[in-house]
Amino acid sequence: MKKKIITLTITACLVFTIFFSFVSSSSAKVNKESILNLKTVVGISFQSNEIEEPLTPKGEAREINLNVSFKIEIERFGKNIINLLSNKKATVELDIVDYPLWSTVSIDTHTLEFDISNDVQYGEVILFISASEEAPAYEIGSVRINASVDSIKGLLGIFTIIDGYHGEVAINFVASYLPVIDIVSPSTLYELSPYNETRIPINITNLGNDKTTILNEIVNQSENWNVSISDITVEENDTGTTYLIVYADHRFDTETVEIRFTPVRTEDKTDKGNSTTLKFTFENDGSYKEPEEEFEIDTTMLAIILLIIILAIIVIIVFLKRK
Repeated sequence: MKKKIITLTITACLVFTIFFSFVSSSSAKVNKESILNLKTVVGISFQSNEIEEPLTPKGEAREINLNVSFKIEIERFGKNIINLLSNKKATVELDIVDYPLWSTVSIDTHTLEFDISNDVQYGEVILFISASEEAPAYEIGSVRINASVDSIKGLLGIFTIIDGYHGEVAINFVASYLPVIDIVSPSTLYELSPYNETRIPINITNLGNDKTTILNEIVNQSENWNVSISDITVEENDTGTTYLIVYADHRFDTETVEIRFTPVRTEDKTDKGNSTTLKFTFENDGSYKEPEEEFEIDTTMLAIILLIIILAIIVIIVFLKRK
């Protein structure tokens, strides 16, 4: 009986305290410790597979479902207090406090309301993340989200009944390789001088987000021509020059040579972009003249012919003398 009276007395005092509990919410950055050791606990979780795949620069925003959990941790007498506050709500405020400059980040709501209860409750927030074309390839970026709940106070804000909460969660992500190149040649139409080497400069600018190697392939060429071009590696936002080298014979009027350019990530050449094809047209400048055929005398044959003629003359002379 005595124990029951003590419990009722304590509860009555607490009711008096709670009477003022929602008159004021704490706006201070440091909350006083709850006199009843009642604590607000907030958790934020997400499925890692929703962010494992790298973001595509300039692509659509990735949606990540954030699961927000809420509960009040209680100890002795705490359950009675929780029951008295069951018609009240606690608000979880969510704020994005940091993210990379090359990303765009937002959430669909900044507040979630929960019942004041020691049962675990759940809410959901959608986080949107996108990467710009300036996003560095495979460099880890992090978005930090702050979750906070104001303390619940009583007695005109003098005592804290339920401690508030302040915590952060970090979500890491990366952007994928962006293979973008710009190819510039002075011209795609040239006059060739047969049997002379022609070197054509081709400038390639790396507009992607990582060091890039451009694989150059000759798609087609004339059978009797010697055509070559070298691969080239270009740093991000830089320009390099490769050369198309052509050595042609004289037997043509107009021919074409087609080159395929494929950008790949230098550190991982399996990470490649779309190929670009450039066609060059070559015309014979007519400078090559075939040498004229000279009449050559076969001395052996000439000697035979002369011998035959001499023998014929001798035969004729002999024949004439017999007459």
